[in-house]
Amino acid sequence: MVTLTGSTFTLRPYRYGDEQSIAEQANNEKIYKPTLLIPYPYTLKEAKQWVERNVQLAKQESPEEMNFAIEVGGKAVGSIGLAHLVPGHKAEIGYWLGEEYWGKGIMTEAVKLLTQYAFEELGLARVYAGCFAWNKASQAVLEKAGFQLEGIHKKGILKDGEFKDDYTYAKVR
Repeated sequence: MVTLTGSTFTLRPYRYGDEQSIAEQANNEKIYKPTLLIPYPYTLKEAKQWVERNVQLAKQESPEEMNFAIEVGGKAVGSIGLAHLVPGHKAEIGYWLGEEYWGKGIMTEAVKLLTQYAFEELGLARVYAGCFAWNKASQAVLEKAGFQLEGIHKKGILKDGEFKDDYTYAKVR
């Protein structure tokens, strides 16, 4: 897997030693609420499982998923990745970032970098993302990165026992 360099951060493969920082950053209800797969509380055990899974994924020749640690100042402070990867066609982009790093343009730049990599290096034609209707910050990230709203799925997501509206954004090459 490659490393991508942003202006104030690096997108790099996960490695052993990232567990503590990931656990500290992800153990935040403000991270849990707008994501589908991150539990709360987020423990060191979950971080160890996540890092192990991604170390193994990075060894695969053609993975259906690839995730990058967002590194700032030598620490893994977030994650961005491509899931449901269909070679030559499409993938879903997903991301989160530790709260102290919000509002600094990191995620918008990270989305742009990974989308460019998906188009130019992986040969994808489409990168898409879903976010909750109320998640204006994620919508702004996607729009600033050149994604367009394609549709609203009424009650498209089940989270915490409630159906929630889901916005689908996409960028095509």
